[in-house]
Amino acid sequence: MVFRRRRSFFDEFFDELERVFEDFMREPFMREPFKRRYVVEEETGYREPLSDVWEKDDEVIAVIELPGVDKEDIDLNVTPKTLEVRAEKKEEKKEKEKEAYLEERAYKGYYLTLSLPAEVDPNEVKATYKNGVLEVRMRKAKQEEKKKIKIE
Repeated sequence: MVFRRRRSFFDEFFDELERVFEDFMREPFMREPFKRRYVVEEETGYREPLSDVWEKDDEVIAVIELPGVDKEDIDLNVTPKTLEVRAEKKEEKKEKEKEAYLEERAYKGYYLTLSLPAEVDPNEVKATYKNGVLEVRMRKAKQEEKKKIKIE
């Protein structure tokens, strides 16, 4: 006599979830963002750094990882709706032997543009950089209250 284990609700649920995910990843609109990210990295030498953004009552906070970069090499720009970070690091290596001379230069950099979850005041931004982590605190822009207009 052969005993077969009856498939549970969870077995069927996870099988269906896996099928849906595989179908979803086959769609061109899902593959395109992944492909674009790596093509940009190969062509420009810039990588997209890891980042987190969250919104609090009166500010928007962004934390961006930029390992191996000095504070002076970071270019930070803020508009009411976006945050742009560019960091470049130039490295040079020189070796001299008897009759050969080798000189190598490598550029590594990061580039990221983030759409912010709320409008911010570009004049009220504070950025700190410590141990390869950039923290940007942006004060939210004051929202103007609705004003009832009398129609003539």
